[in-house]
Amino acid sequence: MGTPKPMLKVGNRTFLEHMISTLKRGGCENILVCLPDEHGPIAAKTLQAGGTVILNTNPKNGPISSLQVAIAHLNPKISGVLFCPVDYPLVTVQTIQTLVSSFKTIRAPVTLPTFKGKKGHPVIFHRDLFQELLEDDLPEGARTVVIKNLANANLIDIDDNGVTIDIDDLATYRRHFPKEYRARFSAR
Repeated sequence: MGTPKPMLKVGNRTFLEHMISTLKRGGCENILVCLPDEHGPIAAKTLQAGGTVILNTNPKNGPISSLQVAIAHLNPKISGVLFCPVDYPLVTVQTIQTLVSSFKTIRAPVTLPTFKGKKGHPVIFHRDLFQELLEDDLPEGARTVVIKNLANANLIDIDDNGVTIDIDDLATYRRHFPKEYRARFSAR
């Protein structure tokens, strides 16, 4: 991609700054950003945007390692954790608000959005699943836990295709963030 995904631009902000703002405005109280380096430019951006940097010394194990590190840093009385990869920058504040509100009301083991029948991000895990998420044998990472608990999950139909758009390569980035759109998007 030419730059780490958290540093890709959405208008005049990085994906990271945009996501932290979206999560805060959506009702998330404590934004933990798991990084392999506590002192680099991504850590500096995290702190500037109001997030908390926590060290993930084993990022090669994929996103589950970051979720596991985050769970280990949580207040033991917290009722759940919302997990959102930084490469889902099109998720809206309203979507976060809807998911958080639904989780507080229903308290299902897993709360996740769907768009036109397709499951997406972010996912909220109830604290009852933390021990399961901390296990070593999760062949598909957190998805293993989601699938295992799908029968009791709270699936919320969201009118936000951003929950299914993973910016994983430059072609996808260009398609969703052409120059004109990036300028408009940052003005929201």
